[in-house]
Amino acid sequence: MIHIEQKFEVRAPRQTVWDFLSDISRAAACVPGVEKVEPLADDKYHLRQSMKIGPIKATFDGQVVFVEKRPPELMRLQMEGKDTITGSKIRVSAADEVLDAGAGVVMVVVNGDVDVLGALGKYGQGVADKKAAEVAGEFSAAMRAQVEQPMQAA
Repeated sequence: MIHIEQKFEVRAPRQTVWDFLSDISRAAACVPGVEKVEPLADDKYHLRQSMKIGPIKATFDGQVVFVEKRPPELMRLQMEGKDTITGSKIRVSAADEVLDAGAGVVMVVVNGDVDVLGALGKYGQGVADKKAAEVAGEFSAAMRAQVEQPMQAA
């Protein structure tokens, strides 16, 4: 099991950040490699994401489910997927906290546990940490561009 913790700031009201993160279509559009998001039921979605992990390219097909929402402070989600190329499986359990940091700044704290089984599992913590930091950096930059710009224009 790999544990991931990422933090980033967003200059926007807490409710705006919460609304963005809880809208899976908008949030997923900021995640590198996401190719498809389709609603299946309330708070349950089909997701396809491609990425390169170490020397292997992977395309995960799976489901994302919000298992808890406490607006505007906490959401928990779970994801399970299978790589269509290697057959590796991934299970993610994550919690996103949306904390008021004052002065119009919100701190988003993401804690997650990732289980990778199969060929991709052999790359371990170092590669996973690097990939998680890369994805989090790209996600937070894309999210800030969408959430903060409308706020600055207002």
